Amino acid sequence: MTDASSIPTGRPTLTIDGKSWEPRDRLAKEVLISAKSAQRVRAHTTYVGNVAYVERDDFFKKLISRRERNQPPPRKFAPGPARSR
Repeated sequence: MTDASSIPTGRPTLTIDGKSWEPRDRLAKEVLISAKSAQRVRAHTTYVGNVAYVERDDFFKKLISRRERNQPPPRKFAPGPARSR
């Protein structure tokens, strides 16, 4: 009899041409974002068996660049003496 803990669950990580491809939803859970937000990252996606797989390194690079792009610019203060209230 097979132990229930030894049966794999979920989708496996794929290795294609030395690159690691993981299900997009799994990576979204890993970085604590929604599946829809992970889709908006616009990382290169391939579908295998109706499951969206993204390249792990590409996903994180695009996620980081997206967060950097959405940061507000640093505040610039006017030069000169401080104003009194």
